[in-house]
This record gives sequence, structure tokens and C-alpha cells, in this order.
Amino acid sequence: MSLDPFLEADRIIQLHVVAALIALVLGPIALWRKRRDRLHKIVGYIWVVAMALAAAVSFGIKSHFTPVGLGPIHLLAVFALWSLYVAMRGIYRRDIVMHKQAMEGLYVRGLALAGAFNFLPGRTSARALIPDTPELGYVIITAVLFWAFVPLITGRVRAGSRTKQGAL
Repeated sequence: MSLDPFLEADRIIQLHVVAALIALVLGPIALWRKRRDRLHKIVGYIWVVAMALAAAVSFGIKSHFTPVGLGPIHLLAVFALWSLYVAMRGIYRRDIVMHKQAMEGLYVRGLALAGAFNFLPGRTSARALIPDTPELGYVIITAVLFWAFVPLITGRVRAGSRTKQGAL
């Protein structure tokens, strides 16, 4: 394992990685703290900016799957930006359930899936973290897909009402 692939990568990849890591670290604080207080709001806004930045700059990272440079993984960036919009619209409308579902869905599925697909052989994360066994990337992707979608398929996701509740 070596950080050299990240340090030698284009600036846009470095910015994307830093923003994604900030979102990855701050997510649990914003999402699963018991109290919805000032710290939740501050960390939440930083998290939203980090997620928006990670998603937006990802469009500058070229994909080798298509001639236009945008590939299937860029759909996750569209999902992230849409989810941020839905979540912020929810909180401004005082729809706490919508806000919470959008934010948790983005963190759990969006960030985890985007992170997992970075382990495709040849990508910077795979070259840095699993350089000797790039095929392990497929195992990581499969495990994350299973973890993210089995609860949806089996119906074991918490059902929340769409009623409006008090502000955070």
C-alpha cells in the first residue's frame, strides 16, 4: 500500500479524494448523533459542501469507458447532487423524514457505492490500496453492492412516514 498514486494524480483527483474523505469522516457525526443541535447543523453544512464538491469535480475526471470521458460512475455524481437537492429542499420545508432519508441514502448508498467502484483495477484507489491484488477490487465492489442493496430487496429498510415534524 502506498499513497504515491494519490500524490502523483491530477489535482482534480486529489481535490475529489479530499472532499470525499471529508464527507466520509463527517457523515456519521451529522447523521447518527443523538442530538440534532448546532454541531449537527455545522457538520451537516460542511458535509453537504464536501459531497457537492466531490460530485461536481468528478465530472472533470475522465472515464475510459466512453469517448466523451463520462462513464457509468458519473451517474453516481448525478445521484449525489440530486440527493443533496432533495435533502436540502426537505429541511427547508421542515420535512425531517425526507431530509433524513435523502441524507442517509446518499451517505450509505451513494458514498459507499462510489467508493467501492474506485476499486476497479487501474483506478487510483486500487493502485494505492491494493496494488498487488487488483482483482480484489471486484470482491470489494460485490460486497458493497450486496451490503447496500440486500436490505432494499428484502424489505428490511426502516419505513418512515412522510409527515412533517419539528425543525432540527
